[in-house]
Amino acid sequence: MSLRENRFIVAVLVAAVVFSGLTMGNFHPAPVPAGVCIVRGTVFDFGEYPIIDHEQIAVFNYLRGFVAGKPYGDWDDWHVGQYHGLLHYVVAFMTYATSMMFASTPGYRTEYYMGFAHNLIKKMNTSYEEWGEDSIEYMEWLHPSYNYVDYYWPNASDPSGLYMGGFRGPANIMWTGHYTLMMMLYERNFNTGEFTGEITRFINGWNESLTTDGLGNPREGGIWGVGLIPCEPYIVFVQCNSIPIMCTELYDNMYGARYVEGGMWDYGLQFINTVMQDHYGLFIDGYY
Repeated sequence: MSLRENRFIVAVLVAAVVFSGLTMGNFHPAPVPAGVCIVRGTVFDFGEYPIIDHEQIAVFNYLRGFVAGKPYGDWDDWHVGQYHGLLHYVVAFMTYATSMMFASTPGYRTEYYMGFAHNLIKKMNTSYEEWGEDSIEYMEWLHPSYNYVDYYWPNASDPSGLYMGGFRGPANIMWTGHYTLMMMLYERNFNTGEFTGEITRFINGWNESLTTDGLGNPREGGIWGVGLIPCEPYIVFVQCNSIPIMCTELYDNMYGARYVEGGMWDYGLQFINTVMQDHYGLFIDGYY
């Protein structure tokens, strides 16, 4: 894997480190640049951007070149190749890094930036029906390497069981968690209301899977009995569940809901802190 062929991954990682540093107490804010800079016809008055410096603006504009003004199913220059199963992580992490930039000051909540964030959400949600093998749905769920279409609980080979499959289903938390958090951060920064309904449907779906048996009956520990959601068939990971947990916290704070306070994740958090630790007290790689 050459650096040249995977420059977008390098750029995403650099952006994540640079922008994440803005939220850490031991990182000093970048010095305020002076003057005006014009990038592809867009005027940047650095007096309105007190945290981000020229280098960080350059990284953002480089990333923007991969997504702005292109079809949502266009992955040219992304060099997906055999790494197609990881593509949704790159899209999500790019969103998380730049969302910190947008949140830093109102100067970054203009159409120039909002369009970039919106495009990433749409790329993340590319369906097989519309985009075929260029869709993330195909790459992450329908691809022959995975083929998790017929996923039933508790036995994948028993079609009479509870069906938990599907690209947007509760058993695909590795996608639904990141996708919903992307929309959540978009609404937090730009407050358009466009994705609020979709976010709410995912939050309600998670809540049902975590607190009921999937058939409308209350059940402690939810469908899977652990208060957590698998991110691969039959495997529960702490990392995957941390994303929807954070998303639920944001949802409660933004919309005045009480999912976390109401105990939606209590069983799962207790399970993480007791069962899912090794003899060193570290989180185990996966459960089941």
